[in-house]
Amino acid sequence: MTEKTSGVRISYRAFFRDLQGNIERVENIECDDDNDCIERVRAFRADRLIELWQSSRLVARLDRGGANFPA
Repeated sequence: MTEKTSGVRISYRAFFRDLQGNIERVENIECDDDNDCIERVRAFRADRLIELWQSSRLVARLDRGGANFPA
């Protein structure tokens, strides 16, 4: 399911996990929709697993190679 609003940016959080799965850092991001946010998070790629959340909804998991695994 893709969140989409008209003219309103949506708040997301990207959780970067270390090699043991612990949260290493969190980035707050505002995007137009889920797909926009996934593409922006891909630009952060650092060889880390990233979980993308919008409120309590898991949007996607991006593996260390950049592949997207939707929730």
